[in-house]
Amino acid sequence: MRRKIYQLAVACCLFFITTAQLNAQSDGWTRPFPGHRVIGNLYAVGTYDLGVFLITSDDGHILINTGLAESIASIRDNITAVGFRLQDVKILLTMQAHWDHTAALAEIKGTTGAEMWATADDARVLEDGGFSDPHFGGRQSFRPVGVERIIGEAEVIELGDIRLRVHEHPGHTEGSSSYSMQVSENGRDYHVVIANMGTINAGKR
Repeated sequence: MRRKIYQLAVACCLFFITTAQLNAQSDGWTRPFPGHRVIGNLYAVGTYDLGVFLITSDDGHILINTGLAESIASIRDNITAVGFRLQDVKILLTMQAHWDHTAALAEIKGTTGAEMWATADDARVLEDGGFSDPHFGGRQSFRPVGVERIIGEAEVIELGDIRLRVHEHPGHTEGSSSYSMQVSENGRDYHVVIANMGTINAGKR
């Protein structure tokens, strides 16, 4: 009997610790953070703890990730603060098809008319709203978003003077991806990588 009470107490402690950690994480995910230029035509326009990136050109912009559904106003304000307009986004990308990176994609796509481009394995998850994700699936965790174009390893995305290379990094999701480009600033060339997290979730290879 004592053992069962002890096990129950431990389980309750773990539950409250986990809940507190998730709440703290969620606060960081939604907390506003000032938009700013990273280098060249690359800008950070996300929240305190979720990376959302804007790559700009005279012919329109690329937006990578969106954070949570309630982050749209913050993303729009940050894009405006760095001198651009959300309406001029032409291509939407994500680094992983989990709800904390994708939840606002459908609304932003509807607002801007931008096209959603994704790797083949993440495209499936985007289009069913996370239902088919092997790790967190079985339910819809974000609003589904249609994918207009499948992108793959070493492909170069071109928009205006943007040349953005795709790197497929399966592991966090089946279709996780990173992106790289070359930027010139103050007479020097820089190789810039927008790198996905390296965490390998259970069941992934």
